[in-house]
Amino acid sequence: MIFQELNDDGNPIFSCLLVNKFWCKLIVPILWRNPLKVIKHIKLKGEKKLNIIFNIIILHLSEESRNFLKSKDINIIPTEQQKLSFNYVSFCKYIGIVQEITSSIGLCNILTSSQRKLLREELFKLFISECSNIIFLKTSNIIYSEGYLYKFYHHPIYDYPGANISLSNLCELKCRSDDSDLIFCGLAKICRSIEKITMVLTYGNHYLAELIKAQNKIKYIKLFNASDKYYKHSRFEDIFQALEKQAYSILYLNLNYIDSSFLLSKFVNLETLILPNSRDFKNLETAIYSNLQILELGRYTTLNIATNIIQNTNGNLWKVKIDVYEFETSRKYIQAIYKCCPNIKYASIYLNNQNLNDDVVNFLIKCQYLEAVEINIRDKNFDGENFLNLLVRFAPISLYKITINFNDFTTESLNLFFSNWKNRKTLHIYNKCWSHNYEDYNFEEVVLKRDNDFWDDDYKKRKFYV
Repeated sequence: MIFQELNDDGNPIFSCLLVNKFWCKLIVPILWRNPLKVIKHIKLKGEKKLNIIFNIIILHLSEESRNFLKSKDINIIPTEQQKLSFNYVSFCKYIGIVQEITSSIGLCNILTSSQRKLLREELFKLFISECSNIIFLKTSNIIYSEGYLYKFYHHPIYDYPGANISLSNLCELKCRSDDSDLIFCGLAKICRSIEKITMVLTYGNHYLAELIKAQNKIKYIKLFNASDKYYKHSRFEDIFQALEKQAYSILYLNLNYIDSSFLLSKFVNLETLILPNSRDFKNLETAIYSNLQILELGRYTTLNIATNIIQNTNGNLWKVKIDVYEFETSRKYIQAIYKCCPNIKYASIYLNNQNLNDDVVNFLIKCQYLEAVEINIRDKNFDGENFLNLLVRFAPISLYKITINFNDFTTESLNLFFSNWKNRKTLHIYNKCWSHNYEDYNFEEVVLKRDNDFWDDDYKKRKFYV
């Protein structure tokens, strides 16, 4: 576990290779789980990095494969054969490396498209036969096009020798619903352990639906509509019905531009619900998510829906991000947060002068683990100075990130606020709305004086997303 954490950090794990033979045997399998991730930390140009990996991989090819490639004038095998210290390929769990190295390196660019296809085919066969535990598949990595008409084909990895073993533990799939039916049909015969699926939906697909039904316990679903249009229920009905049969085990659900055909109330064990651009959901207001920890709702939902969801949780919510246009039920919404979310760390709140005092004070006092808050204001006469005073007096010591619209506050009130913000964590303030006017530049100066980390990636995006 420690070595795997070091692998995420990059360079530190490389030094472990040189400690002794025992450590080397421990580290090499970790590095080769996903070599593309590891080579990012090697200080060489991109193509040279890929060449290193490619030259090691082709040394694993059998004599039969080498002779076959030579017979097709694919002369990429080194004349001097080096002895490998490990069967490096056997440690790989991500076969997307085949597509990456055969598409990027200059050596393969001298090959014709048909030669590249044959090379990839031999490499995929190598990985399928040697890797006993492939855990991730992105279908675009096995798809290729030929000819000027860009007709798409795919490498049938599910039919290659060893596929019944190498793909049997597949746990994550990224695909499109218009991928070849043969891919989904082939995987459905082998895979039972897929837990995480990310899909781009173009239309329904019976074979994709059957693959979903065949899994023992799906936990993570992320759906993107290929278009930003909302289609009728029938367009994706077979896929939706398959997902609803897996509803009890699904913990994470993220839907983009998906219509009301989903009966979200069936997903009773959700821990994360994200609906950035979806709308008109059946039974969403009455849905009960006792285990919900993260709630993100976009512009097509309402504060009333958010409030009802929050009230039907068991106090496990620690992140509530709401992006809506209406403020009518803002008081009921903020009350739901401080009454029902004792563990909240990140929250979006909606304020006006009517809910400024009692509700803001209760929110700040009762949400003792609050780290970041996004503040939305719709009141031309909003009492910004009073709000900043309440922050100074009642904000929990854990709070260190705030998103506001600078136009709602004066330079003087912000200066006073920072002067009073003493003996606390460095405060990061982000401008929710950007306009190139004199006042904004004044605000930047105020914040820059007191926050050395102000110019970070979040700020460059002009908005901090809690």
